[in-house]
Amino acid sequence: MATAQRDCFFCGSAGPMTVEHVVPRWLARALYVEGSEVTHRYEPRSGGNARPWSFVKPEADLRGRVVCALCNSGWMSALENEAKGTLETLALGRTHGVLSTDEGRVVVRWAIKTALVLAAIDREPAPKRALRRIARSSTFHSGIAIPEGIVVFAGRIDGHSGVSLKIQGHALTGTLIPEQTATIYLAFRHLLLVVFVRQLPSLGRPHVAPPFDGAMIELGPPCTSVVWPPARPLPLSAFGDLLRENAPAPFQVVEPT
Repeated sequence: MATAQRDCFFCGSAGPMTVEHVVPRWLARALYVEGSEVTHRYEPRSGGNARPWSFVKPEADLRGRVVCALCNSGWMSALENEAKGTLETLALGRTHGVLSTDEGRVVVRWAIKTALVLAAIDREPAPKRALRRIARSSTFHSGIAIPEGIVVFAGRIDGHSGVSLKIQGHALTGTLIPEQTATIYLAFRHLLLVVFVRQLPSLGRPHVAPPFDGAMIELGPPCTSVVWPPARPLPLSAFGDLLRENAPAPFQVVEPT
């Protein structure tokens, strides 16, 4: 699928615009046997105007003309090169031991960037509008800071062989004020990255809720070294539950005291 927009999702410039892949080609080639066919499916969220679609191509090919040439060949390319080695190791399920602070920070930045590209090509406006504000943070582009209100979690999936992507916008209940949030799931074979975005980060910090505690760990921010893989893998059945329409996010928010 290829979509286009008139200005760069990340900096707002008029271009020239370039095509950006949600799943970079280096990762797609690492995950799929050369010559194998990849089925792409899109199921719109209920209440939207988008239509479902499906197509088959010889590699993961979800892309859109949503990024300007300067962003694509600049900070985004540098981030891809920095993240490549660590992400391949995690996605292919190789033993890593300890994920260092620097490695974790790169994975967090890459997960946020990839989630934002997915949001940019999404045909439904919500939660795209809210995520655009995050995408245009110059301190995020430079690596100086990670935007406030985002937490990235990671888990290892058993039995998952391809790529699964999902954006879910929802209202988080149980807080003093109903909080609009978005949860973006990025699964690349054995690696699950979950980008959790809160519009009102002052209300509290999310923590992994049962039965997912122990199967997912918080990568940050703030980023610190973590033992990888997590204490237990996430069963494929539990991962499938997360992808169901209107499934609750696997987090609970603890309000500040």
